[in-house]
Amino acid sequence: MEIDLDYIYSISDGDREFIKEMLEVFVKITPESIDIINDSLEQKQWKEVARVAHKIKPSILLLGIDELTKLVKEIEHMAKNQEELDQLTAKISLLNQYTLEVLADIDELLSTGRY
Repeated sequence: MEIDLDYIYSISDGDREFIKEMLEVFVKITPESIDIINDSLEQKQWKEVARVAHKIKPSILLLGIDELTKLVKEIEHMAKNQEELDQLTAKISLLNQYTLEVLADIDELLSTGRY
């Protein structure tokens, strides 16, 4: 998963403190949201899966993670429309994996100051 900070740099006029804050917010909020998605999947609460997927989309877009953005859109659509639910579990497993990778990458960016 590659993080592309070009967009966040452009909207923040290169404000590194703002970028740092956005990265920290992502690290804080995203794991909680993923937990809700997983719990909602287990309980077959499709509207909640769709709602939380929709909620995390902007922060993923902000970080320019195209593959993850596409996946979250698919999860939101499938859950909202209750379509292809047999594939939803696999998509959410990928979301879990990708999110762990992105969180590790962000931790590295924050610890090294390479953002």
